[in-house]
Amino acid sequence: MNIKTAKVIYKDENQNEINYIRIITTNNEYMSIPADNACVQYQEYLAWLAEGNTPEPADEPEQE
Repeated sequence: MNIKTAKVIYKDENQNEINYIRIITTNNEYMSIPADNACVQYQEYLAWLAEGNTPEPADEPEQE
């Protein structure tokens, strides 16, 4: 998997717990991968980060 962009999606507005990682590959394929060390795609995402890449900023919580 060749990652073009990534964005962390959190479970809560405090951004304490990751829900999943949204990935767009260089082939323009969209993937949602769990933040689970047993997941091969998550390991590839961690390697992408280790190469110096940065995910897109998380969305700001909606204001009421």
